[in-house]
Amino acid sequence: MYAASAGSDCTYGMSFTPSGFLTAPASSHFTITYTGSIYEGLQSADMLLSLLRELINEHEINPAHLQLHYAGKTVTFGRRGYNA
Repeated sequence: MYAASAGSDCTYGMSFTPSGFLTAPASSHFTITYTGSIYEGLQSADMLLSLLRELINEHEINPAHLQLHYAGKTVTFGRRGYNA
């Protein structure tokens, strides 16, 4: 959720709840977007993917309605530094 003041003009199509928080428009999809870099050997998406698998197996989320977006770089480290 995004906290905002009641007088804010910058809502990007979202609406206020009585508690003063913004809510996104309803969607049939559950979307996760990551826009940062993943440093190979230092970071991994394994925990996220494992959790999503568990939620799918327990029928908590429908895989047909799941969207994962990765808009970053994968950075690998070599003998001479790193490559992006």
